[in-house]
Amino acid sequence: MVHVRVLFIVILCSAVGLSAVTAHRTIPLPEGVQGLGLAWTPDGKAIAVTYLDGAGGLWARLLPFPGGEPRWEVRLAEMPVGNPVPPISRLAFSRDGELLAAGAPGRIRILATRDGALIETLRLDPDTVPLELGFISGEGLLAVLAYSRRWPVPPLATGMNATVSFQIWNRKWELSEEPVVIGERPITALSGRLDAVSRDGRAFASVNLHPEEGRWLFGFLGLGHGGGRVRYLAELLGEPAEPSALALSPDGREAVLGLVTRHPGKVPLIKRIELAAGEVVETYLPRDVGRCHIIGLDYSPNGELLAFAARAEACSHLGLIDLPTSTREVLCQEEEKASCPISSLSYSPSGNFLATLGPGEVVVWRIAPRD
Repeated sequence: MVHVRVLFIVILCSAVGLSAVTAHRTIPLPEGVQGLGLAWTPDGKAIAVTYLDGAGGLWARLLPFPGGEPRWEVRLAEMPVGNPVPPISRLAFSRDGELLAAGAPGRIRILATRDGALIETLRLDPDTVPLELGFISGEGLLAVLAYSRRWPVPPLATGMNATVSFQIWNRKWELSEEPVVIGERPITALSGRLDAVSRDGRAFASVNLHPEEGRWLFGFLGLGHGGGRVRYLAELLGEPAEPSALALSPDGREAVLGLVTRHPGKVPLIKRIELAAGEVVETYLPRDVGRCHIIGLDYSPNGELLAFAARAEACSHLGLIDLPTSTREVLCQEEEKASCPISSLSYSPSGNFLATLGPGEVVVWRIAPRD
């Protein structure tokens, strides 16, 4: 068992030459739904997706790839229209591919990948929302959770924070660690991915506000050996920054942080961090247009390509960065409307495909191998 409590309580765009993209295809979802999350099966033969229908039903569906015809569909929860709890749903497959964890406000469903049968329901406080799920090496399921005594409707949420914690269940679905509070997060920022579990299940990272000081903290934990550290984000980056996205490399040795830019002339940034040294090793400017921010990041399985998504009120952008050379490739770019499918970036296990969510559809981009 990993004893981790003390580690987190002590301190609370233009394109350049990859030529990687050859084609993309879409897999439609039911008409009028809002896609919330997706994940690839470990063998890359199917994509799980969650979505919210117009009547407040939260659903999970398994889509064989490349076929796209649903293998099964399961209703996860009810979210009545007007419910102020954020409609956030995360997905994670066990490493053997037999189980799918699907998060919903107040609960996490454990489903059989084969047919969607319910294996277990992990019940949470009704006012708790799972922000991240990950099956970790040798331990079971880790969930990052956000809790608020009162969830305001979105226009009233500015300036309010939720408490962020994590829990670990073993494979008998018993809590192996009591909840560990790791900070707070603005309610308006909860839909962003500020938590990450590495592909090998051996590392976990999270970015949160110190509950008393209001300063951003970056926490990293090596699962299985207990090593980790927490640092003030401004000290790590060398300047004040507002994080908007986080990803860990497949081996958990480095992280990338997407940052918000709100001022004219500023461009969205991605900072690449070597975790052992605790140093920024590279800064990327993935777009040439200011007043935009990074909303999604994902490493390719070999760790050499980084997918990123950026959004502002009147633009959206999806692209790749070749990390060894810092060159960029544009997959989709809209400068006058936010219409690119840029939610829930997820590389396939082979690295040959990148799946994203658009309005009412899953979009799968084919990524050619690097030369």
